[in-house]
Amino acid sequence: AIPVLDMIQMTADRLTELSSQPETVGIIASSAVLKTQLYGKALEAHGLDVVLPTVVDQDAVMALIKKVKSGQVSIADHQRFSDIANCLVESGAQAIAVACTDLSVMGQDGLISDVPLIDALDVLTEAIVTGVEQLVQSPVRDSIQGVQ
Repeated sequence: AIPVLDMIQMTADRLTELSSQPETVGIIASSAVLKTQLYGKALEAHGLDVVLPTVVDQDAVMALIKKVKSGQVSIADHQRFSDIANCLVESGAQAIAVACTDLSVMGQDGLISDVPLIDALDVLTEAIVTGVEQLVQSPVRDSIQGVQ
């Protein structure tokens, strides 16, 4: 059986497992993700409060997503992402969830405040790698190799 991985739930779990035990999480995501409250509901189910970007900052998030998709990201864009994250921290966020796979490239430059930055794509990738490692080390591996 192939397991189904829930990136949203795994991200919420990771945030609650942080040693800093944040009570409030800032979410950086597309407007559609924020509107549907996919991450917000999962975080609230874990007892976490949620902080969202201002309207102006959310417009900037959408512009950043467009730039990432076009491959036209500049140093200034990385700084803008950092500024958005820092605004969330100023609004009470004790951790940041990057809840948009397009934005994974934006949070890797060390410009974010001294709060944990949890990237949903990183969480999913780690789970996939762990699953593959377990599969390779399991008796199932032998039966898979026999199929070849």
